[in-house]
Amino acid sequence: NEVKIMRIVVPDENLANQALQQLRAGADFSSVAKDISIDRVLEKGAESKYLARGFGDPRVGGDPALEEAIFALNPGQISDVIKTQEGYQIIKVTDKKKVKKDIALSEVEDYINSIIQYRRSKQMLDSVLTTLKTKAKISQRPDAFFK
Repeated sequence: NEVKIMRIVVPDENLANQALQQLRAGADFSSVAKDISIDRVLEKGAESKYLARGFGDPRVGGDPALEEAIFALNPGQISDVIKTQEGYQIIKVTDKKKVKKDIALSEVEDYINSIIQYRRSKQMLDSVLTTLKTKAKISQRPDAFFK
């Protein structure tokens, strides 16, 4: 499959949630994008070219979670707020087409392995961070700065 998308990128989660409410209430996606999006790739509510599976490959700086969220949508559907490295995103799929090309496993094996490795490392890092946060004992002693 390949998809065309429009997106809104904002730096703040509250602003993203407000925009999502407006969109779900019937606001025009491109108008909201023109008003608030800080997207430098699809500026002013522009539509993307067709994106094929694999653009979220972490080896080229992509985000597999974002790619999966996009490909789960049907044309006309709007995503929930998605947290990414660029900011908080709302995606609208404007078109989706099937690509008739059959792909051999050998052609996508490295990509699939990189996604699995990315997910495992993210889970491991999240686990380590959670453990460190629960074990950390932080005490604030302002008087220590004035000795």
